[in-house]
Amino acid sequence: METGIIRLLHGEVIEQVIFEQPLSSAGALTLGHNEYVGYSGEGIFNQTGGANTIGKLGSLLVGNNSGSTGTYALSGTGSLSVGAFEVIGLNGSGMFTQSGGTNSAAVMNIGSATNSVGTYAISGGTLTVGGAMTLTGTNCAFSATGGIATVGSVSNAGAVSINSGGALIVNGNYTQTAGSTAVDGLLSVAGQTIISGGTFQLDAGLVGGNIVNNAALSIQGGTSSAPVITGQIRGSGTLTIGAPALAISQHIGVGSVIGASSPAVAAYLQLAAGSGTSSVSALTINAGSTLDITNNTLAINFGSGSDPVESIRTYLQSAYAAGSWTGAGLTSSTVESQVASVKGTTNGAYSIGYSDGTTDGTTGGVQPNQILIAPELVADANLDGKVDFNDLLILAQNNGSITGDWVHADFNFDSKVDFNDLLLLAQNINQTNGTTVLGGELPASFEAQWALAQAEVKAAGVSNPVPEPGTMSLLAVAASGLLARKRRQR
Repeated sequence: METGIIRLLHGEVIEQVIFEQPLSSAGALTLGHNEYVGYSGEGIFNQTGGANTIGKLGSLLVGNNSGSTGTYALSGTGSLSVGAFEVIGLNGSGMFTQSGGTNSAAVMNIGSATNSVGTYAISGGTLTVGGAMTLTGTNCAFSATGGIATVGSVSNAGAVSINSGGALIVNGNYTQTAGSTAVDGLLSVAGQTIISGGTFQLDAGLVGGNIVNNAALSIQGGTSSAPVITGQIRGSGTLTIGAPALAISQHIGVGSVIGASSPAVAAYLQLAAGSGTSSVSALTINAGSTLDITNNTLAINFGSGSDPVESIRTYLQSAYAAGSWTGAGLTSSTVESQVASVKGTTNGAYSIGYSDGTTDGTTGGVQPNQILIAPELVADANLDGKVDFNDLLILAQNNGSITGDWVHADFNFDSKVDFNDLLLLAQNINQTNGTTVLGGELPASFEAQWALAQAEVKAAGVSNPVPEPGTMSLLAVAASGLLARKRRQR
């Protein structure tokens, strides 16, 4: 229809085995009630221009009855406005493709009945849904390769894919009960992202707001300069960052060879600063990938599973990079910036501390079957916000251990408690929340404090190696040399 207006007050059925209802140029189709594309057979509606308007009491139903097939193609400058529901696959099979134009609806259902099939694919133009967009089951899919889709909320039990060039903006919550979500474009969520089933994979883009993850969250994109950014992540689900290389056997004649089917994927996830304590049941950071907690706390609630503390220590050791926190692994860009800023000063340095409820009691507020990880002052072993004699005593009690953790004075994540940890403590002694009383060399009281700590250890009958007689001299030289270098850097 090139020109003119058709107004229908009741439902209009668009269907035949081979039939097209074109709407182009300046044409206009206005209905007071429902519009069906594929009522009980096959229906096709091609719109390249004009306006298709369905009143506030009307719905667009594509693939209405069981066995029916409906296809709606919107392109060019076409305008579709649906006052009530837009249903793609009510009881039958529905397909909506949008390469241009504008589509607006109050509510959108992709699929409706248990066995219905619904697909919405947008590659251009704009889609606006004032309320919820719902994908009802495994036969339902929404894909975006271009254009912009803006919806009030999402409830997904099907498959959502946002490819590079595509954008889905959610003004409320994004809820996934089953199925999958894969993001390589832009996903922006103003409310919470709630994952209670299926898989949720972020290859790129931005998820604003918080994520409630009770299933599986996978991050497969992002770099340090352009990270995937989320708000707080909480729930009982797992978090995986990056992916290892995969190998498969390829059969050649009677034999087989092993070949790489896909390379490793390095990814970078950043928790937005100030988003609070995040929690997961299990954390996997694959080689070359990074989790940046910024200034937040991360809780690993491993429950009845095996204690993952060795994996956590390995991730921290990888990121530690001799105290610069520039490596891949489990890091904090906030700590990295702070460490860089105190070079050339006598201000205290920060690191990332952790406590394990299995071996560390309740130090730092950790609970049984839990690991807490957060930015802390270097050498704050008891996680009380300051570095003092109590931390020195802990180091003395564990000196020489080869199975140390942060709470037992292993401050450089090498599992050993030795001179290197003592030096780190000496450089940060008497620090509280960034204030300093450290001068150009070790405080005069340090050697006395160390001697007192050793005496208390000896009186308690604890057996551990006693430092060589020259330890304090070496420590003083090392500490004063470090501070001298800092002064020259200023």
